[in-house]
Amino acid sequence: MEEIASDRKFMLAYMIIALLCTADILTTHYVISNSIGYESNELLSGLVGNELFYFVKYFATLLIVVGIAYLCGEKYHRLKVVSYLSMICFYTIVILNNILVITVHSDLNLNLPRLFVLFSFVFILAALFTKNTH
Repeated sequence: MEEIASDRKFMLAYMIIALLCTADILTTHYVISNSIGYESNELLSGLVGNELFYFVKYFATLLIVVGIAYLCGEKYHRLKVVSYLSMICFYTIVILNNILVITVHSDLNLNLPRLFVLFSFVFILAALFTKNTH
C-alpha cells in the first residue's frame, strides 16, 4: 500500500477524481435541494436526498480508485490508466450535465442505460488511445 501512496501519477489521479466526485455531489445536491432537476440514475434517485448517501458515495468512489491501483499494480498499468481516465471523463460529463441544469435548466438526459453506454464508450476510447508504457 505504501507503493501506491508514493506513486505521483496515482496521487494526481486520486486527487482529480476526489475533486470531481466532490463537484458532482455539490452540484447534484444543489440541483435536488433547489428543485430544479432530478437524479436521472434510477438506481440512485431514491437515495440522493440523504446526506449519508453522499458520504458513502464519496468514500466508495475513492475506495474504487485505491482498489484499481491495488489490483492492477504495475502488471496491468494500462488498465489502471484507462480506468482512471474513464472515471475522470465520466465525472466531467456528469458535472457538465449538472451545470447545464443549474445554468440553463436543460440536461443531457443521462438515464442509467445512457450512463452505461457513455461510460463504456469513454472506456473504449481511453483504451484505444492509451499506449502501454510498461
